[in-house]
Amino acid sequence: MYTTQGFFLTVLAATVTGHYVFPSVIEKGVATPPWVDVRQYPTYYTNNPVTDVTSTDIRCNVGGSTVSSNTTTINAGDTIGFTASPNIYHPGPAQVYMAKAPSGTDVATWTGDGDVWFKIFGQGPSSFAESGLTWPTMDASSVTFTVPKDLPTGDYLIRIEHIALHVASSAGGAQL
Repeated sequence: MYTTQGFFLTVLAATVTGHYVFPSVIEKGVATPPWVDVRQYPTYYTNNPVTDVTSTDIRCNVGGSTVSSNTTTINAGDTIGFTASPNIYHPGPAQVYMAKAPSGTDVATWTGDGDVWFKIFGQGPSSFAESGLTWPTMDASSVTFTVPKDLPTGDYLIRIEHIALHVASSAGGAQL
């Protein structure tokens, strides 16, 4: 758990991916062991994407809302991240969301139900050219971001997602 400047934030990572997983949290530049502070959802080894954006699986991947994990404490304003396994190999944006658990709720088992998610990070294309877009996440082995400095004290879930756009030319084609 991480604590700083009077801010207390418990993090339970939930991952949504397109053919790769985000199994480890990066804290102070060091990756935790896989699936310790990240929910190890039942089909984590298949790397199958979520394609239905209306499904509850968008929160923590297929069945991920039903499992618990260790939690860790981080400081508001800290730079943290997630490792990717394998490296991200599809074009598309990376995004990070957080959800504050209701008071008195055990964040380790909370499912993140309701309209509680807010975006804290988005990484779109870094350049636009006639030949196409350049994505900073392409071939990346990790994604890092800064937790908002003004985040209120509390217990939160963090959800990272990468939207693979390689087959996004039709409805349901984008892969999370």
